[in-house]
Amino acid sequence: MNQLTILTQGNQQVVDSREVAEMVGKPHNDLMKSIRTYSNYISNQGEISLVDFFIESSYKDNKGEVRPCYLLTKKGCDMVANKMTGEKGVLFTAAYVTAFEQMREHIQVGNTQEIAAENKRAEVALLNTKIRIAEQLMALWNKAGITPREQAIALSDFYAIKKGKIKESPAQPQFESGFPMYDATMIAQKLGVLTDTGEPHTQVIEALISDLPLASNAIEYVQGRKMYAVDVVTDVVLWLSKHNYPNLVERNGKIFYISYRYRDIPH
Repeated sequence: MNQLTILTQGNQQVVDSREVAEMVGKPHNDLMKSIRTYSNYISNQGEISLVDFFIESSYKDNKGEVRPCYLLTKKGCDMVANKMTGEKGVLFTAAYVTAFEQMREHIQVGNTQEIAAENKRAEVALLNTKIRIAEQLMALWNKAGITPREQAIALSDFYAIKKGKIKESPAQPQFESGFPMYDATMIAQKLGVLTDTGEPHTQVIEALISDLPLASNAIEYVQGRKMYAVDVVTDVVLWLSKHNYPNLVERNGKIFYISYRYRDIPH
């Protein structure tokens, strides 16, 4: 035997003492005696965990009887190899180092592939959400009489469209789920809801949002800023469309005058 089989025990990679004994040309019982001696030394020391080196286990022999064995971690193999000299010791060291390295690379590749797959799933979910919001906005704007050109300008500003795909700006804040979020000023700017001086009308957006029935996951505080999910943006557009994009909004005893970047509202 010139190869070792790596097993997984809990979160550790191990090899069976029977394979080790066969590789080093030593009776299994003799290797077990040596490992028990090493284990006693480690246990008596008290500050080193035995399972980092050797794990007690068992197997059934050809007669179906249960026999003891050990599972050796890489550290355990190091300890066994350090007591050996000559060709067998060198070959055993080469075999277990190679086997553990191959297992490590296999685990790394598996983790990398899983991370890549998870990122891809998140990207697809985010893109689908953005497309859904874009479709909702376009439907509302069509009802409100906003021209296709104005819609394209608004969507390009809102989502930074690139190569036919909706792609968020790298600086766009996001929820932990990966979906984008916006504060009231950003919503006013993206929707073209302005003050009479042409500034994003943060106050009127905040006033409109305060009357919306927000879900618990639609709002989040980031560095003292109140951030909203894209569904809140859609609700604001829906309200504006339903009320024919008013130039005057009254909320909580305050009157807000509004102008719009993307269309001229007839009065």
